[in-house]
Amino acid sequence: MSSRSLAQKCAIRVCSAVRVALNTVGWYAACLGDHDTARPLQGRPRPVPAPPRLRRRGGALDGLGYIEHRTGHHRQAVRHHEQAVALCRALGNTTRAADALDQLGGPHSALGWPEQARAVWQEALELYRQQGSSADVERVQRRLDDLDAVVSRTAAPEPVTPRR
Repeated sequence: MSSRSLAQKCAIRVCSAVRVALNTVGWYAACLGDHDTARPLQGRPRPVPAPPRLRRRGGALDGLGYIEHRTGHHRQAVRHHEQAVALCRALGNTTRAADALDQLGGPHSALGWPEQARAVWQEALELYRQQGSSADVERVQRRLDDLDAVVSRTAAPEPVTPRR
């Protein structure tokens, strides 16, 4: 192997590591509520054929969905999370797919789409059960219970008091 090709491979690995590091910093900024800092650090995922890069792309899409949801761009969040779910399923990564489905329920709920939220949360719940992830099962079950409570409150008619 020539020193030039070795240098090129090292440069590619360093660039990839920097992208992963920036994505991680962006994720933590988003978790801390600093969405303006987080959005450019998450970057725009690029279509690339290599499976490791595709896995990172799924994480980037999910991260962008998280940021869009937290900043009130719920339709964009739905689009990003749906792409992440599709990619994770295509790669057979059920752990990441469950996480993306779990995140997808939030924007659906915020948009006033309780049936869609329920469907993705139930699917995430089933995947978490299959994975034996009890903490995730409990969290998603609470979300479903909260959703049912909200839907039943809004669906219940107000009692009518007769006028005299």
